[in-house]
Amino acid sequence: MIRSLFRTGSLAAVILLMAMSVFAAPPAKGKAAVKAPSCPVCHMKLSAKKTAANPIAVKINGKTYYCCSKCAKEMAAMHKKAPAKGAVKK
Repeated sequence: MIRSLFRTGSLAAVILLMAMSVFAAPPAKGKAAVKAPSCPVCHMKLSAKKTAANPIAVKINGKTYYCCSKCAKEMAAMHKKAPAKGAVKK
């Protein structure tokens, strides 16, 4: 009787360990984790949708993301074009 209890307990432990390893497995090779880019100015995670909290559009690698309105001036300064060589300031 003790042997049968020991075998049943061991079998249950093995099944439990196998079930736990399924949940702890790494993601499948074909699926990459989607990582949201961060704002180059404030380093906040960017949103894919425009909301009241994220009204400023930012283009990164051809995709449009939205950031907070606090960094609007800094974004504009980053995207200003430098004057051409030999240009004369007035």
